[in-house]
Amino acid sequence: MKQLVYGGILMITGMLGIIVSLMLLSIFTNTGASIPFLIAFVGIILFAIMVFLGYYEHVRPAMKNTNNE
Repeated sequence: MKQLVYGGILMITGMLGIIVSLMLLSIFTNTGASIPFLIAFVGIILFAIMVFLGYYEHVRPAMKNTNNE
């Protein structure tokens, strides 16, 4: 159960980070700033990795354990 909760927290945090990074990306695209644009783009990638690892490292194994019982 701990694994499922921890994976869910990672996935929710990652999705919120992606949303914030997308909003920042759109703001920096309109203003023409290049360095903050790159920082927001890297943020999207890192938060997407967080969502992916939260699912595959924590949620998926926790769900396999409950299905076997």
